[in-house]
Amino acid sequence: MKRLAVLGYPIAHSKSPVIMLAAISELGVEESFDVVELAEGLSEWMASSANNYDCLSVTIPLKPEANAFAETLDDASRATGSTNCLIKTSTGYAGFNTDGFGLKQAVYGLDFRTVSVLGTGATARTALHAFSDKDLRVWGRDKAKAETLADRFGALATDLESAMSADLVVSTLPIGVLP
Repeated sequence: MKRLAVLGYPIAHSKSPVIMLAAISELGVEESFDVVELAEGLSEWMASSANNYDCLSVTIPLKPEANAFAETLDDASRATGSTNCLIKTSTGYAGFNTDGFGLKQAVYGLDFRTVSVLGTGATARTALHAFSDKDLRVWGRDKAKAETLADRFGALATDLESAMSADLVVSTLPIGVLP
């Protein structure tokens, strides 16, 4: 039986357990799935006896730590500095960023040219990378971070009103930041 877990903090709001348990049920496989609250110290936790998992779904704030921890990285993890999936291999852990794929699947079939990303963290980097073929805008509460992110991903740092006028708006902000 494979052992799976989701790691992050706070974890109570995460949809990962619901999604993963639904997928496991649909596939009809025998796997265990745990929820682990961890705010920092991923490398130490990974080296401890608490970690005996085959696959880890990683959420905030651990995605950058997972990126640094992984022995190998997929292209999206390398481009964004963010890893949300760690899979145990014979030599360590392979890191993947599957968030961008999920974002693109969520809007598959829709026609849009401009994309605004609200936020400046790991998920914002992933959204900017995922939609790199579009006209990108980015807004963040910290204007300097938004400008740095815009430069990195070929986007335009903009005010909130302009960001909201895009064809597609992707919010990566914590719940409650905007009304």
